[in-house]
Amino acid sequence: MRQVIQLFALLGFLSIGMRADGQQWGVTLHMNELYPLGNELKGYYPALWYSSTEGRGILLGGFGAGAYWQTPVRNLGRLRVQGVISRTRYYDAPAIFADANGQLQGAYIGTATQLNTTLLGLLEVDLLSWMHVASGAGLFGTPWAVTNYGDALINGQKTSLLLRDRSRAPLVVILPVEISVSLGRRWRIRERVEWSITPVSRRADQGQERFLINHLEASYTFGKDRTP
Repeated sequence: MRQVIQLFALLGFLSIGMRADGQQWGVTLHMNELYPLGNELKGYYPALWYSSTEGRGILLGGFGAGAYWQTPVRNLGRLRVQGVISRTRYYDAPAIFADANGQLQGAYIGTATQLNTTLLGLLEVDLLSWMHVASGAGLFGTPWAVTNYGDALINGQKTSLLLRDRSRAPLVVILPVEISVSLGRRWRIRERVEWSITPVSRRADQGQERFLINHLEASYTFGKDRTP
């Protein structure tokens, strides 16, 4: 909670230097890859891949869309507030399943899928006229998550092992770091990495688990530009 208060205090401080002119808003689309940290039993799922084994075909990992508002801040750069809705995927820890009689059915590796909402506050500065860097803080929430362990043959019947995951922390504080390049006046390509600062799991045995999410994002900006 302290990190949340500090985030909004920083945004409030920067708002003192905002200019009424030059305010803009925009929309984004992105692909992402989530890398679990602090849990060696979990692994990353590629954002886009093709697998010829088991007829899996094209594998689509994480993606999302968002919107943002930005404004110049005197003598500093630009302040951007961005909201994102995304899907993330990763390989969950293996699980051993048993039937109602205690008969082991084997170990399965599951694919975890999460629906997330993110709120970011970033201060952006120009390295060159076409290259920019940004950093700040954010909040990452996961209102819905499932893990798909595939199907198992239990008592002669094909049974789905799609399970709801309620162990995810509902709100995580993240540290975003970003580099971007301008393609003309409106388009921007961004590479953003987000590290989780607070625990991502509510389970006592996974208190050290964190994540790193890598985003490749395209954005389009509306409104008149102004130099800070």
